[in-house]
Amino acid sequence: MKLAKMRAFWTPSVSQDVVSQRLVVVNENNSETVVDAVVSAQASEYLFEAPEKTLLTLVLTCSDGTYESDPVSTTFEVQDLQGPLSPTALSAEVVEIIDVKPSGN
Repeated sequence: MKLAKMRAFWTPSVSQDVVSQRLVVVNENNSETVVDAVVSAQASEYLFEAPEKTLLTLVLTCSDGTYESDPVSTTFEVQDLQGPLSPTALSAEVVEIIDVKPSGN
């Protein structure tokens, strides 16, 4: 299995009273929470890992310590991270013999 190193990024709230932000990332294939992180009010990105072939829902909110903002969310599909199988049975054969006369004679 391969993992994708992911970067969630956003523009922080312009509200002056924000004290923290919360990022939740859920793997929709199995409803498992991949990330549940509280970050600073100034943070604008978060690195995490996710398995291949999964659909992720990212949800971000901010808090002033008393109230939480409405969530913003997006989905992202992590594609197949494996390369294709190699071709097989590569070979070569002679298909024609060409007589070449020396130049200058």
